[in-house]
Amino acid sequence: MDRKGKKDSIAAPSNNYRMPRLSPDGTRLAVTVPDLGGNLDIWIWSFARENLTRLTFDEATDRNPLWTPDGKRIAFFSAPDGKGGIYWMAADGTGKPERLSGPGLPSSWSGDGKTVIVMDQNTGNYDIGALSMEGNHEMKPLLQNEYNEAVPQISPDGKWMAYASDESGRYEVYVRPFPEVDKGKSQVSTSGGDYPIWSRDGRELFYRTKDAVMAVAVRTDRDFNSEKPEILFSTSAPSGYWDVSRDGKRFLMIEAAESAGTPAGTPAKINVVLNWTEELKQRVPVK
Repeated sequence: MDRKGKKDSIAAPSNNYRMPRLSPDGTRLAVTVPDLGGNLDIWIWSFARENLTRLTFDEATDRNPLWTPDGKRIAFFSAPDGKGGIYWMAADGTGKPERLSGPGLPSSWSGDGKTVIVMDQNTGNYDIGALSMEGNHEMKPLLQNEYNEAVPQISPDGKWMAYASDESGRYEVYVRPFPEVDKGKSQVSTSGGDYPIWSRDGRELFYRTKDAVMAVAVRTDRDFNSEKPEILFSTSAPSGYWDVSRDGKRFLMIEAAESAGTPAGTPAKINVVLNWTEELKQRVPVK
């Protein structure tokens, strides 16, 4: 969709797509797709070739893809051992997945690309942590409270972290300094909000409500300051994981369709005829 809500459908076949993530250069899309048995895998859509390529082949669930800043690898959640953890592998499908840490969902990269910001549920609620990509891949907690703090996103300059929290009784979007998250907090949304995404130039912060896409002008040069949120357009697309193009003019979302639910690369509809031999006898009598 553009900033006015005009739709432009991608040519991919209908499916129960989840958690779309645009590559840093905007030429590819990583997305989670279920197979016939309901197991989740990660597929890559090429906008130039208009085709889907399967990336992961584990019998375990593979989901929540996150491109590395250079677009060469994808981090994701997987649970081949039943415990679950963060893995990554080459985006071109070569090689095998490499385990990076224990439980957690990769959500964003730090500005220098040395840290993955992670969402996990170690305490029962969603918390936010930082996974080092150096040494032994140490995991450090950032926000741990009795309420949910989720879907963290680091600003393009690497100095701020936007996230959603239900500390007020409903989800709102907040921003804190990064990595020193305890040195301040600003509420950005005013009437509920979730799934924040920064514009690539860092001058806007977008987020979702149940039925609209919101945009907030922000300033991050010294302190963090935000303007009044504005509705860009209303939408019936389910609120959830989404993404924004590099120029901030288009928004990638999953829209429900009657044909959703078939695996990638297969027909969207299958007709099953029962007792077809009896019908055949009626149409073509046996002499």
